[in-house]
Amino acid sequence: DYRCQNYLELDLDGAFDVAVIEGAVTTEESEGLVRTLRERAGVLIAIGACACTGGVFQDCYNVVGGVDHVIPVDVYVPGCAAKPEAIIDGVVLALEVVKGKLGLRDMPQTTIFE
Repeated sequence: DYRCQNYLELDLDGAFDVAVIEGAVTTEESEGLVRTLRERAGVLIAIGACACTGGVFQDCYNVVGGVDHVIPVDVYVPGCAAKPEAIIDGVVLALEVVKGKLGLRDMPQTTIFE
């Protein structure tokens, strides 16, 4: 996908606290995704069935599955489509994980919202 390739090749300045992934990860995207997010992301949120497990595309030849096949995920928000309330809860939990990584709180466990 042209849009995703351009995103992964962006020269981002510095790190970011929270990254959100939506959609299945293809083999072509996986290398750039790992390189970009491992270097810069503090917390990774996988939103939607495709990002969590590969969804309906998990058996396609060019899909590696969910994001967790490529890089560790901190918060999963499943659903096709994910409910807005679940997305908000996922972002709130991700902020708690950021606080835990900064040493401001105890680390919460990775939670799957339904």
